[in-house]
Amino acid sequence: MLKPGENVLAVEVVNGGETPNPAGLIAVLKIDYHDDSSQDSSQEGSKEIVTDRSWQVASSVEDGWHLPGDSSSGWGDVVELGPFDMAPWHLDPTPARFPDLYPEYFATADALQEWGVLPDFQCDGAIRFIHRRTEQSDIYFVANALPETLEKTCTFRVSGARPELWDPLTAARRDLPEYQQRDGRTAVPLRFEPHQSYFVVFPRRGRKNASAAPGGRNSPPMRRLAEIRGPWDVTFDTSLGGPDRAHFPKLEDWSQRSEPEIKYYSGIATYRNTFDLPKEADRPDQPLLLNLGEVHSMARVRLNGHDLGVVWCAPWQVEITGVVKPRGNHLEIDVANLWPNRLIGDQAQPPEKRVTWTTWNPYRADSSLLPSGLLGPVSIMSHPPTQIMNPYSRKSRSGFCAEESARIPIARYQVKSSAQDGNVRRNSILYLMRNTPRKNADSKA
Repeated sequence: MLKPGENVLAVEVVNGGETPNPAGLIAVLKIDYHDDSSQDSSQEGSKEIVTDRSWQVASSVEDGWHLPGDSSSGWGDVVELGPFDMAPWHLDPTPARFPDLYPEYFATADALQEWGVLPDFQCDGAIRFIHRRTEQSDIYFVANALPETLEKTCTFRVSGARPELWDPLTAARRDLPEYQQRDGRTAVPLRFEPHQSYFVVFPRRGRKNASAAPGGRNSPPMRRLAEIRGPWDVTFDTSLGGPDRAHFPKLEDWSQRSEPEIKYYSGIATYRNTFDLPKEADRPDQPLLLNLGEVHSMARVRLNGHDLGVVWCAPWQVEITGVVKPRGNHLEIDVANLWPNRLIGDQAQPPEKRVTWTTWNPYRADSSLLPSGLLGPVSIMSHPPTQIMNPYSRKSRSGFCAEESARIPIARYQVKSSAQDGNVRRNSILYLMRNTPRKNADSKA
C-alpha cells in the first residue's frame, strides 16, 4: 500500500455512548522494510509513526479526506492530552512481546540454508508449487502465474525417480524423459502455456531405472500445418438478444462488431466452417490437434459429428486424430462468453426492452466491454507421438487421452416469463462440470 512520495495515514474514530466520556487516540505504526533500509538513519530497516502533535483532526470532513493532496478546510492541530499511562486509561507502556507465528520468508530461508536444508522447489520464473508426499510418490502441483507462455527449468528436491507429467485437464500421464539429477535434486525443463498448471509426479516404487531417456523431449515442438480461415457462418441465440445468423469473413471480437445484437451479446454462439486437410497432414501415423488460438471464454468442438469436448483454458486445443478426414470436414465450435456485455448493453435500453434482469447491476452503459467470441487463429497442428501411461482412458494413435469423463458439457438453463404478466423476460446461462457424459446437455426449467 505504500508508494514512493507522499503517503497519508488517515484514521476515523468514533466515541459512542449516551453520556459524555473521555476519549483519545493512541497508536504506533511500525513499517518494516524488506531490504533493511530506512528513511531514518537512527533506525535500522524500520520506521515508526506515533500519534503526537504532528497530527491534524477534524469533526467533519469532505469526500477524499483520506487521500494525498486533500486541501479541504476544517482541519486543526490535535491536543496532546498526556503520556501513555495517564488517567483514566492507565495503559502499560511496556510493549507486550509475542513471538512471531509466521516469521519473514527470507529469515526462514536463510536459517534453513545455514542448516544445509535444500529448497523443496526452485524456479527462476513465476511458477508456484504445492508438494504432497505419499507412500508411493512425491507429487508436485506446479502452476504458471502469468498470462504468457513460459519455458523454465524447475528443480525438485527428489532423486532416484523418473518424473512423470499428469495433466488434470485430459487425465493423461506421460514420461518426462529430459531431466538431470544431482545432489539429491532433479532438474526438469518444463513448458507452461498462459496460466497452465499440471502435476509433476516422482514415483518411488515400481520404476527402478531413474536415468533420462536419450534424445527425449519433455515438450515436443508442435508444427502448424494449416490455418482454417473464413468465412465463418455464426448463429446466435435470438432469445438472448442475438441475431439469428451472421457472416464473419474473418474471426473477430464480438465487442468490436458494429451490430448492437452482436456487440452486447452474452450467451452461446456456434461457428461453422468446412476444410480439407493439407497433403502433409494426411498420414496415418500423424498425430493431429485442432488449436483454437484465443477464445473468450469457453468452447465446445464438434468435428464431423463427433463431440471432442470443451476447452476453457490454454492451450485451447483438442485432438482430432482418427476423426478428421482428408476432404470435406465439417467443423462446429460453440463459444460461450460472460454476462457483463449484455448487462452493459441493457443499461442503454428501457426496462421493457432489456434482455436481462438482476437485483443489482454494477455496470453502466459506458462501461468497458469484455473481449468475446472465437478470435483464433484456428489451426491444424502436428506433434511427435508421446508415451501415455493411463490405464483408465482410451488411447488414440497419437497417444493422447480421449477420456470421456474429462469432458465438461455446457448446459443452458433458462427462466422465462410472459410479457403479459408485466415481468421482464429473464435468461441465464449456467456452466456445469460433470464427471459423466450426457446424451443431452441442454436442460430447461
